[in-house]
Amino acid sequence: MLFLPSSMSPILLLLFFLLFASSKGQTPCSGAGTHDCPKPGEDVYTKTRDITEIPKTPDPSITKMFFIQTSLTEIPAGAFQSRPNLVTLEFIDNKIRTVEAGAFDGLEKLEEMEMSGAQLGSLPVDTFRDLPRLKKLNLKNSQITWLEKGLFDHLGNLEEMYLHMNRIPSLPDGVFDELPKLSSLHLADNRISRILRDTFRPLTQLKTLRLQKNQLSSLSEGSLDSQHSLTELNLASNKIRTLPPHLLRNLSNLEKLFLEKNQINFLPNVMFFGLRKLKQLNLASNQLKVLPAQMFGELPQLSDLDLSKNWISSVEGLVPSSLPRMATLKLNQNRLENIPEGLFDNFENLTSVYLGGNPWRCDCHLHAFLQWVRGHPKKVKDASKVMCASPDDLSGKAIGFLTEEQLICLTTRPPSTIMGTT
Repeated sequence: MLFLPSSMSPILLLLFFLLFASSKGQTPCSGAGTHDCPKPGEDVYTKTRDITEIPKTPDPSITKMFFIQTSLTEIPAGAFQSRPNLVTLEFIDNKIRTVEAGAFDGLEKLEEMEMSGAQLGSLPVDTFRDLPRLKKLNLKNSQITWLEKGLFDHLGNLEEMYLHMNRIPSLPDGVFDELPKLSSLHLADNRISRILRDTFRPLTQLKTLRLQKNQLSSLSEGSLDSQHSLTELNLASNKIRTLPPHLLRNLSNLEKLFLEKNQINFLPNVMFFGLRKLKQLNLASNQLKVLPAQMFGELPQLSDLDLSKNWISSVEGLVPSSLPRMATLKLNQNRLENIPEGLFDNFENLTSVYLGGNPWRCDCHLHAFLQWVRGHPKKVKDASKVMCASPDDLSGKAIGFLTEEQLICLTTRPPSTIMGTT
């Protein structure tokens, strides 16, 4: 119940009741989706507010437009000339097959554009010709099969580009030449099999380069020489067998390097030299057999090293003095039979180690390792999987439950020779 002062004038009383009645009639927006309740300045079209063509009604108050699961199939030239103040423009999971040259002409204030989940195939060279302030362009999962040279030539202020989850087979020479401010480039999950030496040369400000899930067999020496600012490089899930010795020589700011799920069977000794800021290195699921001495050079910041699921039988390349901050080390599912005595003791910051799935030889040479496992139960994260493979009487037994008396080396005396006389 509403109580009002008796001294209120009739006019004020009438205005108060009108405002009160108006507020009671308003229903708060309760949509579950991100764009179900548009904010001031937003124009949103969805499958429940469907359209088949871009609205042409002028509205300078609109700064953001969203097209989500509509029936749009094409974006004609000049489609947004009636919305010159747009800052954000997104097309998500529409049926767009055609984008004409000049489709976004007049959007000089546009900073972010997304066109994902489309059926594009390719885009004409002048698609983005009039977007001088564009900073972020997302074209992921749009069935793109080809990038025309010159497609991005007018995007001098672009900082982020997302081209992942498409069907791009190669990158034309010079396709990124006019993107001096690009800092993030996402090309994952395409069909790229080869990258030319100078493809990334103009991208001197690049910080993130993602090329995972492609069909690369290698990269050319010098192809990353211009990426002095790079902090993340992802080459996982390709077909790489080996890499040039000095591929990473200029990446002094690199912090994350992903090389897992390739076919790498050899890495040059100098491969990681100079990566003094590297914190995470993933080499899992390759075909590495040995880790040569000094393979990792000096990596003072490396804290996470994944060498799991390889064919490694020796870890001589793991030099604690070169890896002083090592915290997580994964050596599980390799071919290790033993560990050099005192190796883990010298990794002073080690908190997590994975050792399961190796064919451990449980004999007298494993005493030091057994003592370390027992003394650091919280560090061995997969202790129940660290089992003996030999000798036969210990096969399948968890090493942590063995006694030192069980770790023996059998010696066989050579058969005596009986000297005959004549």
